Amino acid sequence: MQWKRWRMWLVCGVLGLLAPLLAPRPAHADEGGVQIYVPGVYGSLRMALVPGKGLYYLNLAIVSKVRAPIVASGGQEWADLDLGLFANSFTPLYVTDWKLLGGTYFFGAGLPLVYYNVDAAAGGTSGAGTTSYSSFGMSDIYAIPIGLSWQTPRVHVFVYEGINVPVGKYTLGDPKNIGLNHWAFDTNLGLTFLFPKVNLEFDADLGYTIHTINKATDYLSGNSFHLDYTLGYGFSEAFAVGFSGYYYQQVTGDQGSGATLGDFKGMGVGIGPSATYTFGMHPIAALTVEWIHDLKTTNRWKGDWVTALFAIQVF
Repeated sequence: MQWKRWRMWLVCGVLGLLAPLLAPRPAHADEGGVQIYVPGVYGSLRMALVPGKGLYYLNLAIVSKVRAPIVASGGQEWADLDLGLFANSFTPLYVTDWKLLGGTYFFGAGLPLVYYNVDAAAGGTSGAGTTSYSSFGMSDIYAIPIGLSWQTPRVHVFVYEGINVPVGKYTLGDPKNIGLNHWAFDTNLGLTFLFPKVNLEFDADLGYTIHTINKATDYLSGNSFHLDYTLGYGFSEAFAVGFSGYYYQQVTGDQGSGATLGDFKGMGVGIGPSATYTFGMHPIAALTVEWIHDLKTTNRWKGDWVTALFAIQVF
């Protein structure tokens, strides 16, 4: 079976553009349990098959239902949290014909729109009252100012730097915040290996995230490592299925006077099915759907994450 070049997916980093959408929720590990990372979505099918020169539009939607036992956020502690989320990222991505270190240069940015509803107990473990609230609006921008890809018939590689740009709404003490109120830097290496004789592929993304301090709360979230992967099988040139998983580990503790729960290092492991379908040649278009179920978490949200990524070539 031959894997046509246009059967790309569209850079795993673009999936990461949705990660800032998690910022509004009071959560755990890290301030509010918020990372510029969504479990599993970095490692989708054909993630490192970067297309040829052109402008591409990507639309990434997330629906999730998750829980958290306790978190510190906005100078307060919260317990017994239930979160329902719908988020959508509007993402232009441009692939150039410029070369650097032998790789093709690309860049883009995600504009995330978020709606969420939270039920929680104020006062942390003391349980001093309960609250229910929802919020809607634009979150922080996830920018990719530089990315490089190297493409061969069977091995595809890219690296990129993702940056959380803190432009989302943030007010100290307001549980309805949508932004992180700090910068963060997310460095990623993505790989796709194709085995055409047996119609298999393996995808993996290794990432490391560094946060800056939230000056409003004096909370510095710890650095973290994330690994996402997918093993897929191609039924045809247009359709492939597989299973995807992730491993997340916070490697340095939270710091600052706002980190009232201590270093609160987070960990998470999850897995679930994924599928991708490519249709059309003029324009090129593709749809990838993934469901990740958390198997085990520590100081993180736990539940289910469903994502749908649609990508189309504009020119």
